[in-house]
Amino acid sequence: MYQNFHYSRHENIAYIWTDDNGLVKIPYKPYAYIVDPKGEHTTLTGLKVKKVTSWSEEAVKQGLVFEHDVPIATRVLIDNYFESNEPSKNHRILKFDIEVEKGLKYSTAKEAKNRITSIAYHYNGKYVCLLLDEHNRIDEGVRKIKITGTDNIVDVIIKTYDTETALLNGFLSQWNVIKPTLITGWNSDLFDCPYLYNRMVIVLGKNKANQLSPIGVVSTDERGKDAVIRIAGVAQMDYLVLYKKFTYNEESSYALEAISQKELGRGKFKYDGTLDDLYNNNPEGFVEYNVTDVELIEELDKKLDLIEIARGICHLGHVPYDNFPFSSMYHEGAALTYCKLNNLIAIRTKNRGDMGAAVGAVVKKPKSGLYKFIIDEDLTSLYPSLIRTMNISPETIYGYVPDWNEEEWIRKSKDEYHVHFNSSLHDDLMGTAKIPIKIKSTEFWQYLIDNNLCIASNGVIFDKSKTGLIPDILTNWFNERKRLSKLAEEYGIAGDQVQYKYYDRKQLIQKILLNSFYGVLLLPSFRFYDKSIGESITLTGQSVIKFSMKMANSYYNKKIGTKDVDYVVAGDTDSLFLPALPLINLEYNGTDEDELVRRTLV
Repeated sequence: MYQNFHYSRHENIAYIWTDDNGLVKIPYKPYAYIVDPKGEHTTLTGLKVKKVTSWSEEAVKQGLVFEHDVPIATRVLIDNYFESNEPSKNHRILKFDIEVEKGLKYSTAKEAKNRITSIAYHYNGKYVCLLLDEHNRIDEGVRKIKITGTDNIVDVIIKTYDTETALLNGFLSQWNVIKPTLITGWNSDLFDCPYLYNRMVIVLGKNKANQLSPIGVVSTDERGKDAVIRIAGVAQMDYLVLYKKFTYNEESSYALEAISQKELGRGKFKYDGTLDDLYNNNPEGFVEYNVTDVELIEELDKKLDLIEIARGICHLGHVPYDNFPFSSMYHEGAALTYCKLNNLIAIRTKNRGDMGAAVGAVVKKPKSGLYKFIIDEDLTSLYPSLIRTMNISPETIYGYVPDWNEEEWIRKSKDEYHVHFNSSLHDDLMGTAKIPIKIKSTEFWQYLIDNNLCIASNGVIFDKSKTGLIPDILTNWFNERKRLSKLAEEYGIAGDQVQYKYYDRKQLIQKILLNSFYGVLLLPSFRFYDKSIGESITLTGQSVIKFSMKMANSYYNKKIGTKDVDYVVAGDTDSLFLPALPLINLEYNGTDEDELVRRTLV
C-alpha cells in the first residue's frame, strides 16, 4: 500500500513510497474516455465509451469526453490500489516543535529572519531536544523532565550546539537517520515547517535544506503572507488542521493551550516574562517548555487518534495524505474507486440552478426558559438516509416539477402538473430549455407509482428502479460501519483493546464519510456538484422535521387534552426537543415539579 505520493511534472513520473517495495516510479500516461457506440466501457448514464490517450477540447465542450479531469494523484493511486482501502503500515511518524527567538521583531515563517533556538521532537517513544547553547549553560545527555500539570516524568535526550548552523545540521542528520514518512505539529503547516525550511535555506543553503526530502524536492505554495511547503516523500498532517477538521466543534480559541486544557485538562509550561527571557535566564525551563509542546501533541493523538483517522479516510478515497483537509477530494476519490470496481466511467454533472447558496436546514427558534427533563427526538443520519430512501444521485434524476408544493399534493388541491422530463443528464431540468408536459394529478400519482419514481420537496423526480451511485456507496458504507461496530463491540467485551481500538477507529471513519457526503454535493469543486440535488436533500429534510414537529404536537395535545399548543421547545436539521414533565405530570396527577423530578429519578 502507498505511504506517500509525489508527481514530477518535469519528468512526468509519479513517485510512490510503499510499504513493501520502497520507492516506486511510475511513468504517468493521461487517458480519458470518449463516446463511441462500440466502446467497451459504460458511463453512469449508460453511454458507451472507449478509452483514449488523446482528445480535443471541442469534444470536451460538447460533453463527449469523460474522466479527462481526474487529478493525477487520484488517477494513479486508484489505478494501482483500487482493490484495497487498508491504510499503509510501518510509518515513521515524527511529532515536532521549533522555538524561534523574537529578538527586536517577530519574523514570519516566510521570511525566517530570526534564529531557531531549539527543536524538540518525539519519535519511536523517545523525546529529543536540540538546543542552541552558545555559552555551554546546560549539559548534554538524558535529563528527566516532569511534564507540566502531571506526575509524568519523561526522559529527554538533550543535544546542545554552539551555533545555529550546527543545530540545523544536527537536526538534519537525525532527520536523515529517522527518515520520517509523516510529520505533525501544532500549526506546523503555517509556521514550523515553512520556518524550518526557509531558515535552513538561509543558513545552510537550498541544496542542504532540500535534503529534508528523500528525493531532494521541496516545493513552496505561496499564500499571501504565508508560504506552505511540501516535502516530497514526507506527508504533513498539521495537528491543528486535523483537530478543526475532525472534531466538529466551534472553539473560541484553537491555541494549543486552550485545546490541551479542554482535551487533557492541562496545558503548556508556564513562565514569567517573554520566551526570550526564559531562553536566556532558564535554559532548563526553556527545554521543558519546548518538550511539553511536543508531549501535548503526543497525548492529544493518543486520545483522539486523528492521524490514523485521517490516513484511513485518505486510503478509502485513494488520495495522498495532503488531501485530508479537502472533503471533495477524498469523496471524489471514493466515488471514482467505486466506479473502477464496478467497471463504470464517472461523469461530471452539470449544475442545475443558479450558483447561489442552497437552501439549508430548518431551525425552529428556541423557546426561552429553563426546562427539566427534555426529550431529544433525533433522526438517525437524516441526510444519508434521505439520499438512500429517494435514490438521490446525478444519474437517477428523472424530471422536475416547477413550483412543487407537497401540501397541495397531499390535499389534492391542484388539478394538473407541468412536468419536465429528463431525456439526458445534460438537459436543463429547471424548465428554461424544455417544454413541460401537462399531466392530471391523478394520472401523475399513478405514473410515479408505475415507474417506481419519487419526488423530493424541491420538485426533482428520482428514478428508484436501479440503485444510484451515491446511494449505493452510502449503503455499502452503512453496512460496513455496522460490521465494524459489531467487531469493535465484540473485541471490547473480550478485553482485546488493540483490536477494539482498530475497529472502533474504522467505524468512525465510515461515520465521518457518511455524514459528510451531503456537504460535498454542494461544493462546486466536487465532480458531482449539483445544487438541485443538494436542495432535494435539504428541503426534504425540512419537510421531514416539520412533519415530525406536527406529529409530536398532535400527540401531546391529544394526550394532555389541549388544543393547538406548540410543545416543541426547539428543533433543527434532524432533531426536535420536547418537555417530558407535561407527560410525567399525567402519571402523577399534578404533583409539584420537584416531586415529579424526585419520583422520576427514583
